[in-house]
Amino acid sequence: MIGFVQEDYSTLETICNTGGIVSDNCWQQNKKLVVDAIKLTASLGAQYLEFPFGFIDTVNTALADRVKYLADAAAKAGVVLLMETGQETAQMLAEFLEKLAHPALAVNFDPANMILYGKGEPAAALEILRRWIKHVHVKDALRSSAAGQWGAEVAWGSGHVGGETFLGALKQTGFDGALSIEREAGSSRFVDIKCAAQILQSFHG
Repeated sequence: MIGFVQEDYSTLETICNTGGIVSDNCWQQNKKLVVDAIKLTASLGAQYLEFPFGFIDTVNTALADRVKYLADAAAKAGVVLLMETGQETAQMLAEFLEKLAHPALAVNFDPANMILYGKGEPAAALEILRRWIKHVHVKDALRSSAAGQWGAEVAWGSGHVGGETFLGALKQTGFDGALSIEREAGSSRFVDIKCAAQILQSFHG
């Protein structure tokens, strides 16, 4: 996974303006970063490269052209680019992926991001995106009580993702890839990660 220098996660508005490869001012430097990362990913023998693409919409032709350019570069190197969920609804992301129909594009499903950005129910979104999901983050969050503001990341199983329901729905999709526990906040991250691992082990028997 890679990130971009210009990204500002202070508020939903700042990340909307600075996230991913949407910004015209940063496209050239970000394009080089992604292309270099594709080459590195291929040299390591890894299959997937994930990064925040930014707020997706189906009418932004410049963004679609950029995504296609990067996906073409990834395809030549035998790499698949993973678009992380959250900054748009599952339906919007599905429409974007269907429109491009590129074999080097897939999804990293982050259920907490959908809660943090207020973009829908993760379990229901799994069905919409199921054919593109290649990697899943195990992360939880609480919705914000105020529109236009961040929710809060919390330990797995204590937020609004609905861990057991989500894992059950994920199993129904036939997903057999990696589950990566992600904990970016809190003062007891190691303990939270350990607890999440125990929950996953218990769920999968």
